[in-house]
Amino acid sequence: MKKKVYSLLLLLLVVLLPISFVKAEGDYFKVDSDINDSNSYNHSVFIAGKNVKSNGEINGIGFAAGSSVELNGSVSYGAVAGESVTISANVKNDLFAAGNEVKIDREAILERDAYIAGNDVRILSNISGNAFVGANILYLDNVTINGDLNVSAGQLEMNGNVVITGKLIINDNAVIKGENNLIVGSKEIYKNGSYNISFRNKVIDLVLSILALIFAGIVLIVIFPKLFDKIEYELKASDIFKKILCGLGLLIIVPALAIISLIIEVGVLLAGIIFALYIIALFVAVIFASYIIGNNIYTKLFKQKENVYIGLIIGVLLIKIIGLIPVVGSLVEFFAFLYGLGIICSLFLNRNK
Repeated sequence: MKKKVYSLLLLLLVVLLPISFVKAEGDYFKVDSDINDSNSYNHSVFIAGKNVKSNGEINGIGFAAGSSVELNGSVSYGAVAGESVTISANVKNDLFAAGNEVKIDREAILERDAYIAGNDVRILSNISGNAFVGANILYLDNVTINGDLNVSAGQLEMNGNVVITGKLIINDNAVIKGENNLIVGSKEIYKNGSYNISFRNKVIDLVLSILALIFAGIVLIVIFPKLFDKIEYELKASDIFKKILCGLGLLIIVPALAIISLIIEVGVLLAGIIFALYIIALFVAVIFASYIIGNNIYTKLFKQKENVYIGLIIGVLLIKIIGLIPVVGSLVEFFAFLYGLGIICSLFLNRNK
């Protein structure tokens, strides 16, 4: 389940987040200390601040992040993160929500699947599709889930009439309260930490992640062709080592800067911008690393003229296939990721050249 959720989040964030920031002006990108927005949009919107309320209609992805976040009105897709998250909106497609406290209010209308992670998760409204929940405490009150409920929780508490038309899939060490209130199609208990993922689902996850990276890379190439022209794709041992160290520094230092900015009242705006750019950099890093590795293979091994698209595809396929190897694959993916961050660092430092 976790790999499938990761693949879908990857597809959402990697592919669509860069597109949302292409015209990050006017009403595409809003960052402030306190935001109470009731505007309507015919595109995706990123909203960040200390206290965020989105009340309008968003015909796209509603990205919202802050200390306290309320998603009201209606959105095509919802992607929300914060200390305290409340969903009261009509979410026409999928909802992705994460926070310390996450509440799906009674006014909420969730027309498809919900992916929720938090310490204290309260679901008080019906879900038309499947629900995937990771929580310390999950509370269900008079709700109907017209699909499967996949749970990883310390405690599941049910009140009123709780109906799950599909399957309840839950970890064996979860404490279940109010089970007499539950009407469920079937129940499956799995040993914590060993959820069984079928070979078919593993293949689907792999294909989704590959397609997401390739498509996101193509989008970046089309939108920022000059950016890829600035990347030196010659692989040299000393240069690789420097970029990996630079990537490691970027991985550690940037979140620290964002936290420091949040401590200062006037730094909320800066923290929001740093956070947004940092998320983009984390996903774009693998694309840059794949591009360089693939281009070297295509030009050196196959003796072909440089082709940015073919190089990207070869690199993504190679990294993902090697990633299937136990231990070694994870290390290769991690160092490729750091190398990609190092490339971003190098591009920033040499941006005026």
